[in-house]
Amino acid sequence: MNGHSDAIDNEDFPFSEETTNLLIKHGYTNEEFEHPYIDERKEELAGFGEFTNGTTKAPTQNEEVWAWLEQHGTITDNEARDYLYINRLAARVYDLKQDGYPIESEMITVKRPNRRSVSFAKYFIKSDED
Repeated sequence: MNGHSDAIDNEDFPFSEETTNLLIKHGYTNEEFEHPYIDERKEELAGFGEFTNGTTKAPTQNEEVWAWLEQHGTITDNEARDYLYINRLAARVYDLKQDGYPIESEMITVKRPNRRSVSFAKYFIKSDED
């Protein structure tokens, strides 16, 4: 194997499974790079959660944030940027709140050794008990 994922065992194909998934997520098509895995993975991604209903429509950033919250319970700006490629999480949360989604936040402050403290918002789904 030449450093690629075990899921793709083809010397002629230069992308790992992870890279392939990112290319598909960001709109590249099988015509731009061909591999049998692509069509199969596009079908999987097309069924993203409750938002696509089996269509090939990509989820909006708001939908991705809500899906992340439902799956993981909380989200921070760093998680949104690193995993969802969303740079303005506060704006997406604002939009979701305007649409009636029950999202709350808390400020987290972390004291770093020999440096200033940093604060960031942690968003979560508001429980019925609040």
